[in-house]
Formats: sequence, C-alpha cells, structure tokens
Amino acid sequence: LDLLRRDAAELDELAKDLHIHVTSFFRDPKVFDVLETTVLPDLVRNQPPDRPLRIWIAGCSTGEETYSLAMLFLEQISAAGRDIGLQVFASDIDPDAVASAREGLYPESIAEVVSPARLARFFTKEDRGYRVVPELRATVVFAVQDILADPPFSRLNLVSCRNLLI
Repeated sequence: LDLLRRDAAELDELAKDLHIHVTSFFRDPKVFDVLETTVLPDLVRNQPPDRPLRIWIAGCSTGEETYSLAMLFLEQISAAGRDIGLQVFASDIDPDAVASAREGLYPESIAEVVSPARLARFFTKEDRGYRVVPELRATVVFAVQDILADPPFSRLNLVSCRNLLI
C-alpha cells in the first residue's frame, strides 16, 4: 500500500494487471450464431434508411469482439441489399488495449477462428499477421472510457458488454 501511494507508475501497472483481456474473434460461436440468425436480420431490416445502425461495445479490450460484430452487421446489410450506415462505438478503460484495437493488426492464429471468406473480405495479410481492411476499420470509433464515470453513448440499436461482464 505504501508503494502504491508513493509510486503512481506502480499503481498504473497494478491497474493494468487487474484488467482481464479475455477476448477473441467470434468468442462463444453459439452467441454469434444467434446474433447472426435471429437478432441482426431484424435490426437491419427495420432500420430506417436515413439513420445508421449504432452499436456500442463497452469493454472492447483489443477489438476482437468489436470487429466480429462489425463484420456480422456489414454482412447482414449487404445480404439484405440495404443502403444503411453502420456506426460502431467501442470503449475500454485501458488506453493500451484501445491503441491495439485502433491498430487493427492481429496474429496469424486468428485464421483458426475467422473463416477464410471473412479473412479474405475483412483482412489483408501482412508480415506480422492480419490487418483489418479500411472498410471495416472505418465503421468503428474507439475511445478510452471509464463507464463508471463517463457518460454512455446514446440512441443505440445494440449494446454489447460481454467483455465487461467477465
């Protein structure tokens, strides 16, 4: 306790250690299957053409869940032949995690959970792994946010807080 009171850097390191970054693309596939087949088609079908779909991922960590949801929405919008926008807001208290999410570069191992079709459409292969394509990246706004102190995003169609609840 004395060390934490004396050394702000040590306090920051402890806070980072307490953050749980348990995330991956399409984590818990059954959840994403239900979203893809039951929830998202109705959201896309019923969205007025003059208003974008607005999604918030609270506790976005390094962005895998954020990009997974954005991919599903873009696929649904395309399949429905709708000309509607998509705005994804993703926030986390950890600035390093948000910086990583903004970079959008993931290891080659994502090929184990991201289908070849999605890899081809939403990523480009680089020396260090796979990078999110600009079309997908442009749908997302990442922000550092403490949901206990900062105001939430408003007028949303869907909120995901799965990582936050871990």
